[in-house]
Amino acid sequence: MKLQTRLELVILVIFLCGWIIAGLITYAVEQQNARKEVVHTAEVLLSTAVAARDYTTDQVRPLLRELETEEFLPQTVPSYAAQQLFKGLNQQYDGYTYAERALNPTNLKDLAEGWQVELIREFISNPDLKEIIGQRS
Repeated sequence: MKLQTRLELVILVIFLCGWIIAGLITYAVEQQNARKEVVHTAEVLLSTAVAARDYTTDQVRPLLRELETEEFLPQTVPSYAAQQLFKGLNQQYDGYTYAERALNPTNLKDLAEGWQVELIREFISNPDLKEIIGQRS
């Protein structure tokens, strides 16, 4: 094999290795950026739901209580307001859900199951823990 051919092969191998390394680095960076974007979007949506809860607690509930009706009005429940708001947002942000799960809820629809129970227990056992960020398959 000629020296020129060997040199061309070495350059080709180095070039291919460079492309592979660059591709792997780019993939890792894009994955990290995608995760950050998903977490940011989730934080914004959660903040919106919390704002809806607070608005219901501070503004709507007192007004509806003044009506003095015996009928149960779900609009007075802060989590109901947040869930209804999220239902509308879900048309634009498909794949994100909002639920207030509990181990012993007043509404069985809010009963925690499976991985949700594990998360709740993790927060109970670690009171200083503020958030858990992860991915479920």
